[in-house]
Amino acid sequence: MRISLDYEEMIPVNGDRQSIRIRSADAEHPVMLFLHGGPGVCNRHLVLRHNGALADRFTLVCWDQRASGKSFRPEQLRQSLTPEQYVEDTRAVVEYLCRLFGKNKIFVVGHSWGSYLGVRLAQQYPEHVQAYIGVGQLVNGGENERLGYEFALEMARTAGNQKEIRKLGAPPVNGVYASHDAMLAQRDCVAKYGGVDYHHRGGMISSMVLPLLRTKEYRLSEIVQYAKGGMYTSDTLWNEVVACKFDETVPSLSVPVLITQGVHDYTTAYALAEAWFQKLSAPKKEWVSFAESAHSPNYEEAEKWNRVVSEFCLSCL
Repeated sequence: MRISLDYEEMIPVNGDRQSIRIRSADAEHPVMLFLHGGPGVCNRHLVLRHNGALADRFTLVCWDQRASGKSFRPEQLRQSLTPEQYVEDTRAVVEYLCRLFGKNKIFVVGHSWGSYLGVRLAQQYPEHVQAYIGVGQLVNGGENERLGYEFALEMARTAGNQKEIRKLGAPPVNGVYASHDAMLAQRDCVAKYGGVDYHHRGGMISSMVLPLLRTKEYRLSEIVQYAKGGMYTSDTLWNEVVACKFDETVPSLSVPVLITQGVHDYTTAYALAEAWFQKLSAPKKEWVSFAESAHSPNYEEAEKWNRVVSEFCLSCL
């Protein structure tokens, strides 16, 4: 595949400067924007590694959101952040890309926290969305955390790991943990027992930190700011994120919808996403399960995911 576009730049976004990464074989291709998870967990290094083959048919755009990754600035640690601000940032980035590439609409891929932004965007600003693709779809924050915690606790008990059981502590209340450490303990445990990456099991270090250290997309200094931004955005936005109840507030979307969900996902529970999808009204919708994946079928079963997404998106043009 011959790549004609392969660069990153800082763009203006609602009074801020934020980083985007672009790769494509042809500037005329349909545009596909990736919304990363977290909040604050940027994924351009993983998208380009696992989903880069899509650049043969689409212009791929990875965006480091406000106070995240390459878009992080120290003064942002003193700013208040809201989900609404991120939705507005997403709208601004979509409009910027439409102008940049001369498109009326683009494809939007939302992963985890990015799936929250993607659904909110499609609901409030559908005019520039060709289709929405959800990966690790967030639906109901409180129920999601309850199911994830119960999975982690059950697995720790089965393993007889008393240290993990103590770290997990009390269950979250309406999705909110007693402390940041308790939330990290749950995430680490879910990752260790296959609820993040089904086959490559490990804690947060192996699933998040090592891929960052091995990529050329982020310098060491940028990894430091990546960590600072990730901690701050997750702490600041968490309570509002887990208040999400798309099963009550989003009965329909006016754009085509594709949901790609790993069967073993206990970060954003498969059962919750499937139940919402079954009730969702949309002009065109498709559900694809990934039997060998957990939270990130776009990386875990990349070849299948790339094929499914390409076929769906091309059918929407």
